[in-house]
Amino acid sequence: MKKLITLFLLIPTLCFAGITFDHSDDSVNCGSGASLDDLQSQGGGGVTISVWMESAISGDSEVMVGKISDWSSGDWEFYMHSTQHGGPAFYKVCTGSDIDVYAVGATVSANTITNIIMTWDGSLTATNVHIYKNNVEVGYQTQINGTVATQSDADNDLTIGNSAALDEPFSGTIYEVAIWNVILTAAERQQIVSSKMRVSDQIRPSALKGYWRIDEGSAGTSADGDSVFDYSVNGNTGTGDDGGGDSGLTWAVEKTLSYPRDIMGY
Repeated sequence: MKKLITLFLLIPTLCFAGITFDHSDDSVNCGSGASLDDLQSQGGGGVTISVWMESAISGDSEVMVGKISDWSSGDWEFYMHSTQHGGPAFYKVCTGSDIDVYAVGATVSANTITNIIMTWDGSLTATNVHIYKNNVEVGYQTQINGTVATQSDADNDLTIGNSAALDEPFSGTIYEVAIWNVILTAAERQQIVSSKMRVSDQIRPSALKGYWRIDEGSAGTSADGDSVFDYSVNGNTGTGDDGGGDSGLTWAVEKTLSYPRDIMGY
């Protein structure tokens, strides 16, 4: 008699933990190490920023990640914008007019983990800023060129979920942030979006300037004062800060990635 042998194929499911921001005064400060300064001028040919998030978007400007002080020190922000445009946006301070790019019709759900990627070649031309939602380029309502030159951001800390000096708090959960000083290809972006595992540190590792997996804490506990480790080689560890109200900024429960099947390729 032949024996029936059953094989169990284990398919990894992408589960993300993260930090939930309460749209008040929460932030994660990752400092201003040299690897994070003036990314567009580091010689890699541009910048790529990838954020896994879900957002309730209850304000005009909700920072996902940026280096922001007083809008005069080379500030830049990659953020969600609600009331005027609805979707992701990028802003960079220049010595003349600033680069200003807004998506349109690219809103996200508060209950669906979404990948938002921005690439920029470092030039003053706004059409060279590209924003992708699950690796599909968004439409744009505003594309304003910068003038004269980009301004150095070396004096500014990089923060996740808010600005360092301004009040632009995020509403929702951020699960992962990765930054490169190169422009990732369409295939590399798709690898991030469709992989069943966290792969950001496997894509162009020599160009990876910061990679925060945001998975160090226990679900439901405060992230205030907790370390958010940088999994690149650069050591840009962030520190959670729940603000003056001493509330919010909590570690989020691990959650199965909930993007649509059609971007998975099967």
